Amino acid sequence: MNLKLRFALLFTLLVAIILSFSMAAIYLLYYDYRKEDFYRRLEQQARQAFQLHYNSRISDSVLHALSVQSGRQLYEEQDFIIDSGKQVTYRFPDTSRFFLEFEQLQSAKEKIERFTIGKKEGVVVYYPSHDAYAVSVAYDRVGVLKEKNLRNILIFVCLGAVAVTAFVSFVYARQITRPLTRLSEEISSISESNLTQRVRVGRSNDELSQIARNFNEMLNRLEKAFNIQKSFVHHASHELRTPMASMLSQTELALRQTLQPEQYQRVLESLKEDQQGLIDLTNSLLSLSQFEKIAAHSSWPSIRIDELLFDTVEASKKLFKDIYITLNFIEIPDNEEYLIVKGNETLLKSAFLNLVKNGYRYSNNKKVDLYLKATADNIIVTVENTGRQIPEEERSRLFIPFFRGQNAVGLKGFGLGLSIVNRIIHLHIGTVHYESQGDDLNRFVVEFIK
Repeated sequence: MNLKLRFALLFTLLVAIILSFSMAAIYLLYYDYRKEDFYRRLEQQARQAFQLHYNSRISDSVLHALSVQSGRQLYEEQDFIIDSGKQVTYRFPDTSRFFLEFEQLQSAKEKIERFTIGKKEGVVVYYPSHDAYAVSVAYDRVGVLKEKNLRNILIFVCLGAVAVTAFVSFVYARQITRPLTRLSEEISSISESNLTQRVRVGRSNDELSQIARNFNEMLNRLEKAFNIQKSFVHHASHELRTPMASMLSQTELALRQTLQPEQYQRVLESLKEDQQGLIDLTNSLLSLSQFEKIAAHSSWPSIRIDELLFDTVEASKKLFKDIYITLNFIEIPDNEEYLIVKGNETLLKSAFLNLVKNGYRYSNNKKVDLYLKATADNIIVTVENTGRQIPEEERSRLFIPFFRGQNAVGLKGFGLGLSIVNRIIHLHIGTVHYESQGDDLNRFVVEFIK
């Protein structure tokens, strides 16, 4: 069942329920009013019959004939007067048979007794001055007929109103869901082959326009992700193909020729170097893929950033024997708590080690300087080296996987280190960016917002 039909049916059902309760309330109120009015008229007839019977010298038959002529008689009316001896002293018509039990008469001493017999309704009025009872019974033919007519009218009106509501609600639902249908058609036409297509956004600021804008923003993110993925696959396949082709050509050359032991040694060393490159590339690809699946976690432990950087410096010295690396405080923090950040120690250490490695490899003097500044609001770590600077037009692509700038020409690498750094820093709710100072100073700035 589509949304349009569901809306029409639900709205019609709601209106039908409201109308049914309303009509039922009207009918029940009229039903109570009709009975109350008829009981009041019966009471008047009973009192009138009692007064005429006890206070008039005219015979009962004459009195009743006068009542009939005056139009006050009710349909199929029967009147009775019961004396203190529980005897019927008056009845009209004369052929009427009294049918009430003595207990029903007794209850009339406390209040006027009302009763129903078949279609007829009656009242019993007690007169303590005479210890007598006046009883009137009749059928409210006119009232019941009006009640039936009202019931039929209410049913007809209710059914008609429900039918009109169903038609109007279906037309309105079709009209109101037309923008949704159009939006659905536009969305269904978008696939991975035409991610540049966008849905139309209305001029108003209603919910549909907000959905369209949000969907277009999602498409922008998806298009960016797909482009990165395509670039990643393209560069990964290229980087993997190059060393594998080199290894294959060296192996074929060695098989076609008879070489000296020292020549075989050089071939094997070259193959080992290519294999090590493949291993490094594979590890980098696996790391990047793993970091893409990791999300920030609120239960991460607290880490002192200065201790982490000291560990990074020691690890860098072991990794690069000729590196000259320093760690400097821009200013001593007022509180040691300023140096604490929540995070994963292994990931953060990997990020800073990649930055140091990047600074070492692209420096012209094998020197890397680290600077730390910690305040109550943020922690800033700066990694600096001197060397060829990155051109302005290349800086926006620094953190894209496999991108390598002009300063990397002639140096081995895969262009994955900064991508890994960027992902790890973002996992820790931080930012990383590149700055250049003077003619040959390169600076990567990492900032953690508290």
